Amino acid sequence: MDGNQHRLHRGGTSATGQMASEDFAARLATRPASRLSETVGALVASLNRLADELGLTASEFHAATDFLTEVGHYADSRRQEWVLLADVLGLSSHIEDLNHRRPAGATPNTIAGPFYRADVPEMPAGANISRDGKGEPLSVSGRVVGLSGEPLAGALVEVWQANGDGK
Repeated sequence: MDGNQHRLHRGGTSATGQMASEDFAARLATRPASRLSETVGALVASLNRLADELGLTASEFHAATDFLTEVGHYADSRRQEWVLLADVLGLSSHIEDLNHRRPAGATPNTIAGPFYRADVPEMPAGANISRDGKGEPLSVSGRVVGLSGEPLAGALVEVWQANGDGK
C-alpha cells in the first residue's frame, strides 16, 4: 500500500474469490480425500477471503509473491527457510501448542528448526560445538526442572547453533 489508502473491506469473500475457492475445491474433490487436500482447500479459501478483506492490489500481490519467491531461493537441502519463516510468524509454536498441550508453567513447545541436525555426534557437557571456529564463543548453562522446581534426572538437552554463515 502507498500509506495513504487503506482498503479494508469487511463482509466475506467476493463473488470472484468465492468462485475461485469453489473451483479449487471441485478440483480437489477429484482426488482421494486427504488431510493435505482439506488443508490446502481451506488455505485457498482463507487467502481469497484475506485478499477481499484487504482489498489487495495487483502490485501488493506481486510484492507478496516476490517475498515468498525470495524465501524459496534461500532454501536448499540443508537450510529450510520455510520452516524458519513459519517460526518467525509464530505458526510453528502455534501448531506445537495445538498438538502437544502442556500444563501451566511448563516450558513452551518449540520445533527443532531449520538448523537442527539429528546426525551430529554426542558431546560431553561443556564441549565446544563449533565445527569451524567461526563466530564468537558463547557459554550456555541451565537446569532442567519439573513444574515444582525439582531437578529432572536423565533429561536430554540438545544444543545447536549455526555459525555466521548459517552453517
